[in-house]
Amino acid sequence: MSATVPLRAEELLARRRDSMTISGLSIAGGDYRGIDLSGVRFDNIDARGARFAGASLESSRWANCRIDGTSFEAADLTRARLQTCGGEGAIFSRARLMYAEMHTCTLRGAIFDGADLTRAALEQSDFQTAALENALLSIAWLRACNLAHVDLRRVSWNTVQSVDCDFTGARLEDAQLVHCAFDGARAPGADFTRVHAPYSSFARADLSGACFAGAFLKGAKFDMASIGKASFMAADLTMARLVGASAGISLFADAILAYADCSHMQAPAADFSRADVTGTNLHAAQLDGALWTGSNRAAARDTDMEQLAAERWEPSR
Repeated sequence: MSATVPLRAEELLARRRDSMTISGLSIAGGDYRGIDLSGVRFDNIDARGARFAGASLESSRWANCRIDGTSFEAADLTRARLQTCGGEGAIFSRARLMYAEMHTCTLRGAIFDGADLTRAALEQSDFQTAALENALLSIAWLRACNLAHVDLRRVSWNTVQSVDCDFTGARLEDAQLVHCAFDGARAPGADFTRVHAPYSSFARADLSGACFAGAFLKGAKFDMASIGKASFMAADLTMARLVGASAGISLFADAILAYADCSHMQAPAADFSRADVTGTNLHAAQLDGALWTGSNRAAARDTDMEQLAAERWEPSR
């Protein structure tokens, strides 16, 4: 990349008229606020600290670019694609990122305050310490992204599907996560206190030591999840699924587990004190040493021996 003085806005627009591909330039620190660069392909560009606030960047493509500290505030990045870009501290506040794609990007500490990421696809990208708490995520897709220790308190997500993402130590207190999926997530120590996540899925997730105290988890799915030392104290798990979950010494004190499916759950020494287990399916669950003080244990459904025999049946050789 060249270390020359950045192009002026009119010079960059002239380049666009000549070719929709702009490559190998340094525009670091340049002022391109409000200009129309829609459809342009930026390849191997140094745009660190450049200002694209309010710019039209619809369907633009950014490949192998440096956008550290670059401002895209209130820019239109609808259907834009960022591939293998480094953008620590980039500013996307109030940007329109609908249908945008971000692949293998490093966006640590980036600011998405008020950004619209409806139907965005984020894959294999690093968002550690990014500010996403006021971003709009709806019908979005996240795969293998790093959101460790990200502050997501009070976010409002609707139908966000995340697969194999890292939420280690993330903060999601009071978040609204309607019909969201965290399947295969790594989220040890994550804080989901008072989260509102009905019918969300945490299947196969590592939630060891996570906190779901006071959470609303009606119909949520924790099948085959690791929830050892997690706290579900006073959580509402009505009709939730914890089939095959590894609960260890998890805390379910004062929780509502009415009609939840806890079959095959491994919960030795778990604490169900004062829990409501009306109609809870405990078929083939490992509960040796579990604590039931003050709970209505007798109202739960125990192992169905005929079903268990059928599950264990093997054809004779």
